[in-house]
Amino acid sequence: MMDSKLETLIKVNETRSFTKAAELLSLTQPAVSQHIRQLEQDLGATLFIRGEGPLKLTQEGEIAIKYAKRIQTLYQNLEQSLGDQKRHITRLSVGITHTSESNIMVEVLARYSSLNAGCRITIISDTINNLYNKLKTYELDLAIVEGKIVDNNFNSVMLDTDSLILAVSNHNPQSKKSIGTLE
Repeated sequence: MMDSKLETLIKVNETRSFTKAAELLSLTQPAVSQHIRQLEQDLGATLFIRGEGPLKLTQEGEIAIKYAKRIQTLYQNLEQSLGDQKRHITRLSVGITHTSESNIMVEVLARYSSLNAGCRITIISDTINNLYNKLKTYELDLAIVEGKIVDNNFNSVMLDTDSLILAVSNHNPQSKKSIGTLE
């Protein structure tokens, strides 16, 4: 079971309110406040700016929520993997940029999944930055993106090179050239 203080932190962050988080978690508002106070004591940091209006995360709170979400995802993945192990299922979460979506990669993943009965592939299409963030939080097992990886936390392998084709009418002056440039 995931630490209830971290679950509380995530809910308070989502709702920006101790009272609303308490309702969603089926807890009393003082219990939610106590969870956050204990977590702040454990971490030695103030997580929320309290005052008029909705709660705001401090810089330390931003860091804590990032890791709390990672822990939550890891715990969900653990539960899923244990269940899959019993059913002999392998799951893969693959992130694909919108540009790669129309590529042959989707067909290759679909073919692989159909040839391997115990394999379930989930494809998530998103921007490259969001996919990198999902890799960091373990929401994805791998990502298929265009361009070089600039983050040292990831390894990459080139799968394919793109080819751009200029299509023009036979009457266009560019049609007489054997090669074109983007200029």
